[in-house]
Amino acid sequence: LLEFRAGGGLDDPDLPTLPLMPGLAGPDSCSTSFVNVFPTGILGVAPDYVYAGVWLPDGPGRTTLAFHFYYVDEGAFADKFRPVREHIVKRAQEVFTQDSAVLKSVQGRAPYRIHKDLRNRYSTYWEGAVHQFERQIANAMLEAAGQARG
Repeated sequence: LLEFRAGGGLDDPDLPTLPLMPGLAGPDSCSTSFVNVFPTGILGVAPDYVYAGVWLPDGPGRTTLAFHFYYVDEGAFADKFRPVREHIVKRAQEVFTQDSAVLKSVQGRAPYRIHKDLRNRYSTYWEGAVHQFERQIANAMLEAAGQARG
Protein backbone atom coordinates (compact mmCIF):
# COMPACT_ATOMS: atom_id res chain seq x y z
CA LEU A 1 0.00 0.00 0.00
CA LEU A 2 1.20 3.49 -0.81
CA GLU A 3 0.56 6.58 1.24
CA PHE A 4 -2.01 8.56 -0.69
CA ARG A 5 -2.59 12.26 -1.09
CA ALA A 6 -5.87 13.03 -2.84
CA GLY A 7 -5.46 15.01 -6.03
CA GLY A 8 -3.32 12.77 -8.12
CA GLY A 9 -0.38 11.85 -6.18
CA LEU A 10 2.39 11.61 -3.78
CA ASP A 11 4.62 14.14 -5.47
CA ASP A 12 2.69 17.19 -6.70
CA PRO A 13 0.73 19.18 -4.11
CA ASP A 14 -0.15 21.81 -6.74
CA LEU A 15 -2.55 19.54 -8.62
CA PRO A 16 -6.29 19.87 -7.93
CA THR A 17 -8.05 17.17 -5.92
CA LEU A 18 -10.02 14.61 -7.92
CA PRO A 19 -13.41 13.47 -6.59
CA LEU A 20 -13.00 10.39 -4.37
CA MET A 21 -14.66 7.04 -4.93
CA PRO A 22 -18.00 6.92 -3.09
CA GLY A 23 -18.27 5.00 0.16
CA LEU A 24 -14.61 5.03 1.19
CA ALA A 25 -13.78 5.41 4.88
CA GLY A 26 -10.87 4.77 7.21
CA PRO A 27 -7.72 3.29 5.67
CA ASP A 28 -9.49 2.73 2.33
CA SER A 29 -9.87 6.48 1.90
CA CYS A 30 -6.12 7.07 1.95
CA SER A 31 -4.48 3.97 0.47
CA THR A 32 -3.71 2.62 -2.96
CA SER A 33 -3.45 -1.06 -3.77
CA PHE A 34 -3.24 -3.32 -6.77
CA VAL A 35 -3.79 -6.97 -7.56
CA ASN A 36 -2.08 -8.85 -10.35
CA VAL A 37 -4.52 -11.00 -12.29
CA PHE A 38 -2.05 -13.53 -13.63
CA PRO A 39 -0.97 -14.08 -16.23
CA THR A 40 -2.23 -11.08 -18.15
CA GLY A 41 -3.74 -8.37 -15.98
CA ILE A 42 -3.41 -5.91 -13.16
CA LEU A 43 -6.11 -4.00 -11.31
CA GLY A 44 -5.18 -0.90 -9.31
CA VAL A 45 -7.49 0.94 -6.93
CA ALA A 46 -6.80 4.40 -5.51
CA PRO A 47 -9.25 6.57 -3.59
CA ASP A 48 -9.83 8.76 -6.64
CA TYR A 49 -9.28 6.48 -9.65
CA VAL A 50 -9.08 2.87 -10.79
CA TYR A 51 -6.89 1.42 -13.49
CA ALA A 52 -6.80 -1.85 -15.36
CA GLY A 53 -3.73 -3.02 -17.22
CA VAL A 54 -3.62 -5.83 -19.74
CA TRP A 55 -0.48 -7.51 -21.09
CA LEU A 56 -0.99 -8.68 -24.66
CA PRO A 57 1.37 -10.84 -26.76
CA ASP A 58 2.93 -8.82 -29.56
CA GLY A 59 5.08 -11.42 -31.32
CA PRO A 60 7.84 -13.75 -30.15
CA GLY A 61 9.42 -12.40 -26.99
CA ARG A 62 7.37 -9.20 -27.06
CA THR A 63 4.47 -8.03 -24.93
CA THR A 64 2.44 -4.82 -24.95
CA LEU A 65 0.94 -3.39 -21.76
CA ALA A 66 -2.22 -1.32 -22.25
CA PHE A 67 -3.72 0.71 -19.42
CA HIS A 68 -7.29 1.92 -18.94
CA PHE A 69 -7.93 4.59 -16.29
CA TYR A 70 -11.32 5.32 -14.71
CA TYR A 71 -12.24 8.37 -12.62
CA VAL A 72 -15.28 9.46 -10.62
CA ASP A 73 -17.84 12.00 -11.89
CA GLU A 74 -16.29 15.19 -13.25
CA GLY A 75 -12.81 13.81 -12.54
CA ALA A 76 -13.26 11.78 -15.74
CA PHE A 77 -13.92 14.66 -18.11
CA ALA A 78 -13.60 18.16 -16.57
CA ASP A 79 -10.81 20.27 -18.07
CA LYS A 80 -9.68 21.41 -14.62
CA PHE A 81 -8.71 17.79 -13.85
CA ARG A 82 -6.85 17.17 -17.14
CA PRO A 83 -3.42 17.90 -15.53
CA VAL A 84 -4.19 15.41 -12.74
CA ARG A 85 -5.25 12.69 -15.18
CA GLU A 86 -2.13 13.31 -17.30
CA HIS A 87 0.03 13.17 -14.17
CA ILE A 88 -1.47 9.84 -13.10
CA VAL A 89 -0.92 8.30 -16.54
CA LYS A 90 2.64 9.65 -16.76
CA ARG A 91 3.48 8.30 -13.30
CA ALA A 92 2.10 4.85 -14.22
CA GLN A 93 4.15 4.84 -17.44
CA GLU A 94 7.31 5.73 -15.49
CA VAL A 95 6.78 3.05 -12.84
CA PHE A 96 5.97 0.25 -15.28
CA THR A 97 8.86 1.25 -17.57
CA GLN A 98 11.20 0.99 -14.57
CA ASP A 99 9.68 -2.38 -13.61
CA SER A 100 10.11 -3.74 -17.15
CA ALA A 101 13.79 -4.69 -16.70
CA VAL A 102 13.01 -6.56 -13.48
CA LEU A 103 10.09 -8.42 -15.07
CA LYS A 104 12.22 -9.42 -18.08
CA SER A 105 14.92 -10.74 -15.76
CA VAL A 106 12.48 -12.75 -13.62
CA GLN A 107 10.71 -14.22 -16.64
CA GLY A 108 13.99 -14.94 -18.42
CA ARG A 109 15.24 -16.95 -15.47
CA ALA A 110 12.05 -18.93 -14.96
CA PRO A 111 13.28 -21.99 -16.92
CA TYR A 112 16.29 -22.31 -14.59
CA ARG A 113 13.95 -22.71 -11.62
CA ILE A 114 12.43 -25.80 -13.24
CA HIS A 115 15.85 -27.37 -13.87
CA LYS A 116 16.89 -26.72 -10.25
CA ASP A 117 13.52 -27.98 -8.92
CA LEU A 118 12.89 -24.65 -7.16
CA ARG A 119 9.23 -24.29 -6.35
CA ASN A 120 7.32 -21.04 -6.00
CA ARG A 121 6.49 -19.93 -2.48
CA TYR A 122 3.23 -18.50 -1.30
CA SER A 123 3.32 -15.90 1.46
CA THR A 124 0.06 -15.56 3.36
CA TYR A 125 1.28 -12.23 4.73
CA TRP A 126 2.11 -10.58 1.39
CA GLU A 127 -0.39 -12.38 -0.82
CA GLY A 128 -3.59 -11.96 1.21
CA ALA A 129 -5.30 -9.78 -1.42
CA VAL A 130 -4.28 -12.15 -4.20
CA HIS A 131 -5.56 -15.15 -2.26
CA GLN A 132 -8.89 -13.43 -1.57
CA PHE A 133 -9.24 -12.56 -5.26
CA GLU A 134 -8.44 -16.17 -6.21
CA ARG A 135 -11.10 -17.39 -3.74
CA GLN A 136 -13.66 -15.06 -5.32
CA ILE A 137 -12.82 -16.33 -8.83
CA ALA A 138 -12.99 -19.96 -7.66
CA ASN A 139 -16.34 -19.39 -5.94
CA ALA A 140 -17.73 -17.65 -9.03
CA MET A 141 -16.69 -20.63 -11.13
CA LEU A 142 -18.16 -23.10 -8.64
CA GLU A 143 -21.35 -21.06 -8.40
CA ALA A 144 -21.68 -21.10 -12.18
CA ALA A 145 -21.34 -24.90 -11.99
CA GLY A 146 -23.84 -25.07 -9.11
CA GLN A 147 -21.25 -26.06 -6.51
CA ALA A 148 -20.48 -22.83 -4.58
CA ARG A 149 -18.59 -23.09 -1.28
CA GLY A 150 -18.47 -20.74 1.69
